[in-house]
Parts: sequence; structure tokens; C-alpha cells
Amino acid sequence: MSGDGGGGDAAPVASGRPFDGLTYGTRRGHPVSGEEAFVVHRDDDGRVHLTLRSLTRAAPAAPWRFLLPLLLLAQRCVRRRYLRAPA
Repeated sequence: MSGDGGGGDAAPVASGRPFDGLTYGTRRGHPVSGEEAFVVHRDDDGRVHLTLRSLTRAAPAAPWRFLLPLLLLAQRCVRRRYLRAPA
């Protein structure tokens, strides 16, 4: 599945019981280079869990390369919002 001109492209990584997921990779020109995976699993008791995995490195171009520590902090804040969002 292709992105809409935003920061990256999404593609399914897993589908079927007991989990589904997708990965989101950055495009050229994005402030960071990397991808995130979002996987939702259901355990035997019926509880639902979300796993987020990130691989992030500085984009090759300035000024983003020098701002990486701030960008990682922003990424952490957004990740917390994902985890607190109602189902």
C-alpha cells in the first residue's frame, strides 16, 4: 500500500490469527531514516496487545542529522500516545 505523500509508505507485514500488523518506512527527505512496525496480537485469554518496534537513524542530510536527539524524543512522545489511545 502506498503513502499519500506524507512521510512514508505502509505495507502489511503479518496477517492472520492471532495477529495482524503493518510496517511504515520513511521516504527520502524525511527527518529520520527507518521504519516502525505495529503488530496487534490476541492471546489465548482473548486479551489484545499492541507491539511497536522502531528502527531509527539520522537522515543523511543536515540539519536533520544534528537534530536527531530531539527527533527521537518526539518519536517517544508519539509512541506513548499510540499506546494510550482508546481501542
